[in-house]
Amino acid sequence: TQREGQPRLSVNPRRIEAPTEGMTRVITISSNVGWNRVNASSWVTVGATPPTRSPLTDTTLLVTVGRNTSFNPRIDTIFIRQNSGSLRDTVAIYQAGVSPTFSASSPRASASGAGDNSFVVNINANYPIAYAGVDRSWVSATIDSVSGVRYSFRVAPTTSGVSRTATISFKNTNGEAELIKTYTLIQRGATVSVADSTVLTRLYRAATGVIWQNGWDLSNPVFTWSGVTLTGIIDGELRVRELNLSGRRLFGLLVGGIQEPRVPLEELEYLEKLNLSNNPSLAGELPVDLFRLRYLKELDLSNCNFSNGAGGRNIPEQWGGRDSNNVLYFSELEVLRVFGNMLNGIIPVRIKDHDNWDKWDWERNIRPQKSGNELTAP
Repeated sequence: TQREGQPRLSVNPRRIEAPTEGMTRVITISSNVGWNRVNASSWVTVGATPPTRSPLTDTTLLVTVGRNTSFNPRIDTIFIRQNSGSLRDTVAIYQAGVSPTFSASSPRASASGAGDNSFVVNINANYPIAYAGVDRSWVSATIDSVSGVRYSFRVAPTTSGVSRTATISFKNTNGEAELIKTYTLIQRGATVSVADSTVLTRLYRAATGVIWQNGWDLSNPVFTWSGVTLTGIIDGELRVRELNLSGRRLFGLLVGGIQEPRVPLEELEYLEKLNLSNNPSLAGELPVDLFRLRYLKELDLSNCNFSNGAGGRNIPEQWGGRDSNNVLYFSELEVLRVFGNMLNGIIPVRIKDHDNWDKWDWERNIRPQKSGNELTAP
């Protein structure tokens, strides 16, 4: 315990923590000696020091900390010193810098399966922040530093129906480069065209899908259905590119019957390969409107039970026709197999005159039928 009359000098509090916007704080100096104060920074102001006299009662001073417009924290010290002696005490002032302001274009970072660059993060100008990166290669960033810092994130398309996530990270470049902000970006799985999935569902029902070998579960997404190959993203959707149901025990009619309407396979607009071969319970006449599949390269309907239609029609004449602009139907079709069915008679002249006739291999892939049936050329 300090003796009565012994020189003393102390200050309370000894530490002030000020927010970015600044503050005013009262400090109390307890002393029985004359003293003076010193502080070096212009951003801290202290009320006037009282006249030097002794003994003094406790004195209060008003300390005002100005607003910090810098992104960096700052420190100052107020020194209280005995006028003629060695006593001293200090007040340490710590003030935070401006905090980073993050502004995202949406409360939840998300993207469609088609990919987009709709997610944007803005950060207030000149803040010492570094973009720490994304943990997935399918997300890339573009940086624009004209006004503040703007990060635009591009999400690559996905061909999967399963959603995926990526983490976008930012760090403070001051000190230990701590991580200060993260966003979790969720990309929804790609969706299959409703039109295409509807056609496949109608085929499943018309061809008695419940008895298929390795059949489809219609409650699951289309991309899980065996034998279905999808395209990449086209106009924001996945489309059916290949349909291979060879030897899967399809049963029924593609051209419609009493229970089911016609299966509009021609509505699979981007179909390149169609293989329904080796399904002996698949019957009726050959679907006429397949000629509308302008991208079709391979058509295999061999070893089924297709037969002639009305008027003895075997291979639809339309398959060798042209549209109103004189563009040849099936112009991309390089493989045509209809052997091993119940077709008979003379094929249409248009079929034999088709530009791809030689590629189709008449003797091997078209002419041979079963049960005594046979096709002949005009």
